[in-house]
Amino acid sequence: MKMTVKRLKVMVLVLIAAAVVGIRIMETPDDYALWGSVSVAAAAEEKQPQAADETAAPEPQVPESVFNLEETELIDFEKITGYGLPVIAAYGAGYCKPCRKTFPVLRDMHAKVRGRAIMKYIDIQKYAKAASNVSTRKIPVQYFFAADGAPFRPSQTLSAKVRFRYANSTANPQQPERTYHVGELNAAQLTAILEEMGVTPDGEQNGR
Repeated sequence: MKMTVKRLKVMVLVLIAAAVVGIRIMETPDDYALWGSVSVAAAAEEKQPQAADETAAPEPQVPESVFNLEETELIDFEKITGYGLPVIAAYGAGYCKPCRKTFPVLRDMHAKVRGRAIMKYIDIQKYAKAASNVSTRKIPVQYFFAADGAPFRPSQTLSAKVRFRYANSTANPQQPERTYHVGELNAAQLTAILEEMGVTPDGEQNGR
């Protein structure tokens, strides 16, 4: 009798052990495989380098005519300052002695920086309508814009060499709408202005 009870206990233990093993076997191995695959995929995705941003807007192409010095038509400042280059727009007239002295300086400098800066000159005696969007009560006058399209902001050092003036915007008096200079410009002054704009007359454009 004792032997029978002992055998029963052994059989019960064996059945319990078999049931536990069966339950473990019945658990879906694919569950573990699935989670493992997700983890591996996630890790692989994290390790993949981010693709370069291919949607970045390309720099606008500048028509060759934009680099011509002498202009006969109204300058579209919004358009011309959108090419990512410094802009100098000068106005003068043949009857004006300081204008006649400044023009050769502009012409020589233009030849050195063509393609790296936009320089324009309008003779208001010949093309008065081409100057209708700027003030030309005093000439020669030159307007300056930085490469980002904003009015050029000269340093204090440069301002000590060139007397700049500012046409304030009525919408925001604290923000200069245009930076300009009235009077004759010599080669040294124009070189200093261009260098501070990021263009070395006898070299490459700084930062480009």
